[in-house]
Amino acid sequence: MNYTGRTLVALVAVVAGVLFAASCSSPIRDEPRTAPLSASEEKISIGQSVFAQHCYQCHPGGAGGLAPAINDKPLPVWLMKTQVRAGLGAMPGFSKEKIDDQQLEALMTYLKALRATQKKTS
Repeated sequence: MNYTGRTLVALVAVVAGVLFAASCSSPIRDEPRTAPLSASEEKISIGQSVFAQHCYQCHPGGAGGLAPAINDKPLPVWLMKTQVRAGLGAMPGFSKEKIDDQQLEALMTYLKALRATQKKTS
């Protein structure tokens, strides 16, 4: 097989892999996967606001969107905080000027509450 033939085979393999991966996504991707969350606790309400301002665009309702779902990941709080501060892959990092420490704590409280509602609906 010559160089062009190998390139074509590699290209077909990549396209097939992408199509296969796309076909494996959830048919309910855009449907809410959590029960309604009570924002009566002030910390949850603040966290929900921070999430709406900085996270919702890529993680709508904690579900997958432009980025992976986050409401079903059992990550420890320290790791989630690190990811928010440092970023990961396409996710930007959020400095203390964008999300201060109190807002970050509230965001973690909100995400834990969101995760708890996910477990109740499963």
